[in-house]
Amino acid sequence: MLIVEHLRVKYSGRPVLRDVSFSVAPGEIVAYLGANGSGKTTTVRVLTGLLPAGEGRVLVAGRDITLDLTGYRRRLGYVPETAEVYPFLSGRE
Repeated sequence: MLIVEHLRVKYSGRPVLRDVSFSVAPGEIVAYLGANGSGKTTTVRVLTGLLPAGEGRVLVAGRDITLDLTGYRRRLGYVPETAEVYPFLSGRE
């Protein structure tokens, strides 16, 4: 289960995420929709551990991802919108 609790993120002092909370049960499919600039990409960056939350937390299987961020990232699959690494990989990689 993924639980997101009260995420808040600011860029240059400006709030980007304001108290974002939701949960996703195992096997559940979720769409995260919003207008441009609404914080979707920022939320995903926090969920993947690429950006620290200013406030709040992300729990996976009841465990805060920041307690073992490296271990969490090893178990995570993420395909970003801009796939900058692909030109540097071989087919086997």
